[in-house]
Amino acid sequence: RPKEILDYGCGTGILGIASKKIFKNSVITFVDIDSNAKKLTKENVARNNIKSNKIYLTNTYNFSKYKKKKLYDLALANILFSPLYNLASTFKYILKPGSIIILSGLLKTQAPHIINRYIKFGFKQKKLIIMDDWATIIMTLK
Repeated sequence: RPKEILDYGCGTGILGIASKKIFKNSVITFVDIDSNAKKLTKENVARNNIKSNKIYLTNTYNFSKYKKKKLYDLALANILFSPLYNLASTFKYILKPGSIIILSGLLKTQAPHIINRYIKFGFKQKKLIIMDDWATIIMTLK
């Protein structure tokens, strides 16, 4: 039962909202680089009666508000290969040991590169899910 969940690259907020519905006592933090995504997430959070004031843009002063050392128990990141690749050290910093990260938005050919990158930062692969040409990777932080 995660207490602190990060929906990184939240888009419309759907993954964070679903997480909140499953893990009712958790706190969800939504982060995106797109101001329109922030607006849509706020609307969807309100529509779904989710209590959250933790919706941030990554390119503003709010960066330090969500990037806290060993804060999150679960991170969801449905974004492109390059950002996922570059965020490995950030996720290691902000996730608690034993936490889970779910990485998606990847082509199946990109998955081995992401897995190898995250292993270098202390993550362990738990599951690889392939659907058609898409991949989702579930990992834990050692």
